Amino acid sequence: MKKILLLFSLFALISCKTTKKSNSELYVSGYTSEDFNVPSEVFLGFKNDSVYLINKDNNASLGFKTPKSKTDTVTFDNNKLIIQKSKSNAKFEHYKDNKLAFQAFFFNVKEERNIDSLEFIKKVNHKTFQSKIEKTPSSPNSDLKILKQLKFNNNEITVTFDYYFDESLMYSEFETHKYEIKKIKKSLFLQILKSDNFSNRIYEIVKLKNNEFTLVHYAETKTIYEDYKKVEPSLIKSKPYQICNDRRPYEYFSYDPDLRHQKGNKYLLKTLGKDAPLTKGNGYINIHFTINCNYEIGRFGLEQMDMNYNAATFDTALIKHLITKISEIEDWNSNTEKNNGYDIHYFLMFKIENGKIIDLCP
Repeated sequence: MKKILLLFSLFALISCKTTKKSNSELYVSGYTSEDFNVPSEVFLGFKNDSVYLINKDNNASLGFKTPKSKTDTVTFDNNKLIIQKSKSNAKFEHYKDNKLAFQAFFFNVKEERNIDSLEFIKKVNHKTFQSKIEKTPSSPNSDLKILKQLKFNNNEITVTFDYYFDESLMYSEFETHKYEIKKIKKSLFLQILKSDNFSNRIYEIVKLKNNEFTLVHYAETKTIYEDYKKVEPSLIKSKPYQICNDRRPYEYFSYDPDLRHQKGNKYLLKTLGKDAPLTKGNGYINIHFTINCNYEIGRFGLEQMDMNYNAATFDTALIKHLITKISEIEDWNSNTEKNNGYDIHYFLMFKIENGKIIDLCP
């Protein structure tokens, strides 16, 4: 956040206003790190011969001339600002003393329309909308069907993740936060206010109708579309869970020593394998999950493979047993009380022989 405020100050120092009339271009913030998909809360605007930053409160700071080629650079004091722009995206870099201090990726808005934030809120308030997503931002997944629900209630939004396998519910979790609807230029955006200390992701709202809409965001260099349609409120009992940072989590091996269960894998194998249903075949069941900064577990993903690492399928009862048991794991080793405020991606791979669990890694 401090880096973004510094950028606004830098833009103010080199601002150059213009009075020419022309069409403007707006680019929504995607992320500030490709490796960790860290959200930012600024927009990039192009108008006439100027480029400028706009914060989420629609305050603009004019900057330098728009690149006429694909790349343009401005240098002053010990600072260098570089913009690379195309029709679909733009990259902004700030160098201080020849070292990269800040980098952000922006994407051209998908839709402009004459609708204000209050009109959107009226269309969605006291309603529930559902979308099928491939995976959560936290965990790889190929075999779970994940339904994400948004329930709007005045100034709060409840986000629910329901995890299904073979049309059977495996697990459900929810979180509730304040939210804001922002109109920047002629485009509409949703921001879920998960954190006071870190940036919160901004979603563009497109294809709005009475009972459906699409949210657009960006991850892993991809454009992610979540198509929501109105549904009846779910009666499923969900467990409260939320990640501490709206970004890709660290890996368990990012810590020294590696994050592991205090009692080791033999204990986990015995505990998770106890009363485990039998299945058919041989292979591997890989269950991904996120350990948040409070050492709570959620955000599941599932991958199943045979002994040759090709796609396979095991019995539903065993998958549900493992996910339920994993969600209850406690006592992770750590040198810090709250993982320094960050979340961690973890996985447990179960080896199956003759329908039984015989081994576990990592």
